[in-house]
This record gives sequence, C-alpha cells and structure tokens, in this order.
Amino acid sequence: MILEALRGVGGAGLTRTEISELLGKNVPATRIAQALVALKARQLAVDSREPTDGRPVERWFARECDTKKTN
Repeated sequence: MILEALRGVGGAGLTRTEISELLGKNVPATRIAQALVALKARQLAVDSREPTDGRPVERWFARECDTKKTN
C-alpha cells in the first residue's frame, strides 16, 4: 500500500507523517519504518531529508521502474 501511494503522488513524495495518516494512524511507526527500509533495500523507494527550523522532514519517493528489455 505504501509503494502504491508513493507512486500515486509522483514527484511530490510523502512524509512519514503523511504515510501514517494514509494508513489511518493505526500502524506503529516501527512497522512503517520496516516497510520503508524494505522498499529502499529493494530499490523501489528513496528518501530525502528536508531541513526545517526544527527536526528535518523525511520525505519518501517511489523510484521509477525501468521497463525496457535488453536483448
């Protein structure tokens, strides 16, 4: 569900807070973190840090799939 949401928002990405809200705030932060780490490990998602006056914002993006086949 997270990957589909990341793909759906395109270049805007989603913050961890937005991902939590998408899941109805019913999924523990540790489970969300595990899912994001797994997506990153499979090279399906990337994250960035955006500076703020306080704690940096962590924003996640779906990586574009290369659907070209090589022979």
